[in-house]
Amino acid sequence: MAIGYLQIMTTYSNSEQPLSNVLITLTKELNQEVVYKYFTISDQNGKTEVIHCMCPSADSLKPSYAIYHVELKKNGYRPLSIQYVKIVEGITNSLEIDMIPLKNDNKIDSKSDFPGHTMSKEELINIQKKMNRIAQELVEIPVHDEYGFMDENMIKSITAFQEHFKLDLTGSIDLITYNKIIEIYHQLNDGTRNSLIYPPFPGTILRIGSHGSDVSFIQSRLKFLSMYYKSLPIIIEDGYYGSLSERCIIAFQSMLGIEEDGLVGMMTWNKIMGIYNELNSL
Repeated sequence: MAIGYLQIMTTYSNSEQPLSNVLITLTKELNQEVVYKYFTISDQNGKTEVIHCMCPSADSLKPSYAIYHVELKKNGYRPLSIQYVKIVEGITNSLEIDMIPLKNDNKIDSKSDFPGHTMSKEELINIQKKMNRIAQELVEIPVHDEYGFMDENMIKSITAFQEHFKLDLTGSIDLITYNKIIEIYHQLNDGTRNSLIYPPFPGTILRIGSHGSDVSFIQSRLKFLSMYYKSLPIIIEDGYYGSLSERCIIAFQSMLGIEEDGLVGMMTWNKIMGIYNELNSL
């Protein structure tokens, strides 16, 4: 059987910002057989790994080819369906895809306490306190000093918050962003919103020689993730943190670009739980 190749570049609509964790499904148009279904890890340009596609054997001097149906899905973005993608033997077909965000359906609260002007130092400190509370649950949101200034770190924090909740990426505290911060803060404090990182880090770093229920639990999560991320080795749920568990953790850390120490500390634990919960919500 001959082989052709497909590489997809996914970017945020109307920008050059690359997108990763896009679920790509490749189906043969001829018989609707699903031949590829994985969440992608894109490079800095948004390009996926090269996907190998089977083509019918050539029976002439012309190269063989196959026709595929490509589907792309990502939370917060419109799903895309591309029919009749031709993959030719020995050639890499490149697709450039702009993922379009879904419109934000957050309603503006007419009774909001939004200041409606440049925030005072006291008002900004209040928002910073709430953002730091939210940052305890969302590891991608930077924690910042609570001193009442809109500095570069605060802009990064607001932008990360907006990106997570699919708001317009303004980097400023507009009315919709303000209302969302207040909403999430109160939900976390009154218990109506479950922890976004569940269960929380147990407090003990998992390493070679660790054993018990925490190890079994993290192994079960890694085994689930390995179904979507081919770079993760398939792990055994035996409750013992051995060399295979360590290799899987290092592969996970490498995949996310964090320190490859082979230990399950708070950051690695939260990253595993965050990705697991996101995949389970699809």
